[in-house]
Amino acid sequence: MNKAGYQELDPMDSLLLAASENPDKRYPFYLALLDWELVVPGTAAASGEDPDEIELSLKYIEVEQELILPVFSSQAKFQTIFQGKYSYVKIDARELLPLIEPKASLVLNPGFDLAKQIIPEEIETLKDGSILQYFFDEMSPEAKREFLTERMVEVAETTLASISECLRGFPSIKKAYLTSFFDPVKGGVPRPLIGLEADDEGNTQLLSIVEAVEKNVPEKLKFEFAILHKELPLTCSTVQEVKPFYVRDSEDQLRTMFR
Repeated sequence: MNKAGYQELDPMDSLLLAASENPDKRYPFYLALLDWELVVPGTAAASGEDPDEIELSLKYIEVEQELILPVFSSQAKFQTIFQGKYSYVKIDARELLPLIEPKASLVLNPGFDLAKQIIPEEIETLKDGSILQYFFDEMSPEAKREFLTERMVEVAETTLASISECLRGFPSIKKAYLTSFFDPVKGGVPRPLIGLEADDEGNTQLLSIVEAVEKNVPEKLKFEFAILHKELPLTCSTVQEVKPFYVRDSEDQLRTMFR
């Protein structure tokens, strides 16, 4: 492979550089990598048995008795290195990973200053998502909050007011907090989560609350609801860091005394 001369940066370069300099940026890098369309040397052809099924033939390179699959974050990078000598396929990293030979490594953007080797053990953790969970858990609280805030979908004040009105029909609910639920392995947009403090944590009609909100709140967002049990870590962090958008007033509290 040729060594690249002038090197134009693309978004993946910025993510890789940030990850190499700051551990808090490693989770965003791996998350983006999994959804990235990679350019890989090889060919695609219809399967002989099933015309609708595509078979990939990937071109590996042996370096010091190690099997390497070069992958590139852009077509321009691929052509800079191979100069039209090889055919290529474009494929999302998530789809590519299960197709890689068991003992092979990936090298992202070989021949460029910003390149990364991904060894077989690392590939396995990308396939099962454990590397995402690990680096998400390793992020500092500030970095995690910033990352999630950038992806949060705003909930209108009128929507929260409508939800509050619904909650008044359930006098056992003391407070309600708007936070978010995020799956580090799947990524995507955090889902709005409404945490509820209740008088009787074990006997609160959560399903009825969900049905009331879905029926009366004109909002396309899908809300998740959870009772904030005292022993759960989520309860402590939510109550300490998030201001409740609903607080049961004294009149509601008096009603609960006669039920």
